Amino acid sequence: MNFISEPMKVSDTAIKISGQGPSKCSESIMKLMFKYDSGAKNFSQIPTNHLGATIDGFSIQDQFWQKLKIPYSGAASHRNN
Repeated sequence: MNFISEPMKVSDTAIKISGQGPSKCSESIMKLMFKYDSGAKNFSQIPTNHLGATIDGFSIQDQFWQKLKIPYSGAASHRNN
């Protein structure tokens, strides 16, 4: 997963800088919060529901992921008659 965001200073919203997912993430769509452990070089889940300076990452609820649009291939021009 590649998602880089920057927390907004005034509100509890993260803005996407690059990657996949919604352009803005508020706390209401966030599922899990993570803290990065530089010694172990991994992310650990932490028990919070609020963005703050101690949050290094988060995941969002499944229904907020952008779905790929697959073109419909059943058009008449593609059928053998």
